[in-house]
Amino acid sequence: MNIEELKNKKWYIQSCNATPIMLMSAAESAREMQEKLGFGYTEFLYEMEMDFGKMCYRVDDLERLGKIIYSKLDHDPKYFKKIRALHRRDQKISGKLFKEIDSTDLGVYTDRELILLIKRAVQAVGTAVGVGHLIEPYALTIDAVLKEELSHFVRDAKDLNQKFITLTTPTDISFVQEAEEALGRIKAAKGASREKYIRDYISGFEWSQNSYAGRAHIDRAMIEKMLLEFKPGAKRDMRTLKREKKKIIKEYNLPKQLVARLETLEFLTSWQDERKKYILIAVGYEDLLLAELARRMSIPIEHLRYLRVEELDSDIKSLAGELEKRRTGSIYVQRFEKPGSEVATGEEFLKIKKTLESSESLLVKELSGNAASVGKVIGRVKVCTTIASLAKVEDGDVLVASMTRPEYMLAMKKAAAFVTDEGGITCHAAIVAREMHKPCVIGTKNATKVLKDGDLVEVKGSHGLVIILEHA
Repeated sequence: MNIEELKNKKWYIQSCNATPIMLMSAAESAREMQEKLGFGYTEFLYEMEMDFGKMCYRVDDLERLGKIIYSKLDHDPKYFKKIRALHRRDQKISGKLFKEIDSTDLGVYTDRELILLIKRAVQAVGTAVGVGHLIEPYALTIDAVLKEELSHFVRDAKDLNQKFITLTTPTDISFVQEAEEALGRIKAAKGASREKYIRDYISGFEWSQNSYAGRAHIDRAMIEKMLLEFKPGAKRDMRTLKREKKKIIKEYNLPKQLVARLETLEFLTSWQDERKKYILIAVGYEDLLLAELARRMSIPIEHLRYLRVEELDSDIKSLAGELEKRRTGSIYVQRFEKPGSEVATGEEFLKIKKTLESSESLLVKELSGNAASVGKVIGRVKVCTTIASLAKVEDGDVLVASMTRPEYMLAMKKAAAFVTDEGGITCHAAIVAREMHKPCVIGTKNATKVLKDGDLVEVKGSHGLVIILEHA
């Protein structure tokens, strides 16, 4: 790889539990966007270590696509609704594939037929993101624009954050909240009713703990474990929320164009939640097929997930040693002007990683980000970068992560507040924080680098501030 070329590009980084084949399957959405919308991403970079990954967007891609989307909306205010309808239609083809997999014993497929099925599953993951991948360029760049516009009407900084949070809080219930309500029904029920609710939960949310790192099968034992840690949250009053929105709009006499943009952001939050469900279902099926391939080839699935998509057509057994090496540390680059991708391991990986890393000051006294959910909390930091690290979160801790995903839910219930490096007002952490009524500061850029386990911090959700009171 050309290290200098990579170094000279600006990257927006999203980190999560992930593996290359899952992330790169999702990134195939760039080709769907180009084909169906006429525009798309040019390149992604991935840094992977032991099933934790960084997906790096080119900043100039986000800026370029954001301008295109702003223009589309100016000409057609219903543009997002039309693309969401197209996105939903695209999922029907994937649905047929999933039914085929569910109804067939995978053992009847020849090795070649299984590979072809995996390729179709790769395409299904790409389609799950699909044209909906235009959400990022808009959502990641519009927050600051809207907040600046709103500041012309709401002058006080604290009031501005509170009003912005209220105006952008979704009035639709997320699938995370639906799953919580389903758990609550199980907790309250007894006898036959309890058994029915458990079956309903498994059939309705069996995909909800999946991630880009693979499947997380939900069974009775997992549900019983979740019930032990279950804490019912305050139920959101959607009618009151809608009234509050109308009151703010009237009180500050907000112009129609600003109100329309705020409503668009709320629409995207709902769409993003729906898209996440499609993704989690699709990666579950892809991982199911990879597990069958791993069994046949006697290669651990943990290694097989480090395949590049194009390597499905190669002699996979001969790559066994290379895949194991990639899991310990690798950089992938996926460019869309041509098929295929590049991968670097070993010394080359370490050089590129060092080149891309930015140094952070450890003398920082406070971090600033974006207010995502109001409130003030003092607690000890727990920095979580992997699924395994979530186990250290205890009641009252401040959960610090690059970004959160559905598999973080058990830890988020225990935590008193959330702080993230990345994300906009439509991100998972922001949505869950508002549903749980917990303070949340997002988009700090460097919280996971500056904060350490045991640091005592004050999270001021209304101000978008994290104040370091005591180093561990």
